[in-house]
Amino acid sequence: MKRSLVVSGGLLILGAILLGWGWQHRGDKPVVWNHQDRRFEVIQQKNNASG
Repeated sequence: MKRSLVVSGGLLILGAILLGWGWQHRGDKPVVWNHQDRRFEVIQQKNNASG
């Protein structure tokens, strides 16, 4: 039981580190799955600034 808690805690810390690293490298963009190419694509957002 204690060993599984240590392993799960380590995986939780590793996940938090990877999440932070991805966020710092502009990984906070929306993505969709392209069924034809079978890969993820970043959604290109347009700025519709009126004025």
